[in-house]
Amino acid sequence: MDDILLSDEAYEILKRFASSSSLPDSVVNTFPEQCLDQLFKYKLISSQITDYDLTSPYIKPIASETFITEKGLGYLSSRQSGQDQYDLLKSMADSAKRQALSAEQQAALAIQNAKSAQKEARISHIHAIISDVLAIIAIIISIIALRYH
Repeated sequence: MDDILLSDEAYEILKRFASSSSLPDSVVNTFPEQCLDQLFKYKLISSQITDYDLTSPYIKPIASETFITEKGLGYLSSRQSGQDQYDLLKSMADSAKRQALSAEQQAALAIQNAKSAQKEARISHIHAIISDVLAIIAIIISIIALRYH
């Protein structure tokens, strides 16, 4: 981690991420972009989508959270000691738990979206069959009409 060179401001922001489970977009957007770029570049923080707009024709993200990564916690750990180190290790364990829970929630959301897509596919299939049946009926009616005229 000796090759990571953070500005003082980026370091302070990283410490802020460490003191919180995750930060919403509204908070993250207040930080200077160049500091966030540094933290993302070195993979000291990461972002994950937390909510999707399921009402649109395409699934699109509408909210995300940004959190410190294990690497970010390790970087802070290398710059701190004593009680801070203990707190940081506890924070690392909590972060791992949060990330596992978030991954579980993402998986549940993906399953829900897949079921919804499957349901829509079934409805579209039924509509296609109905259209085919109506087309066949129209052809039969046309043939009958031609025979009697």
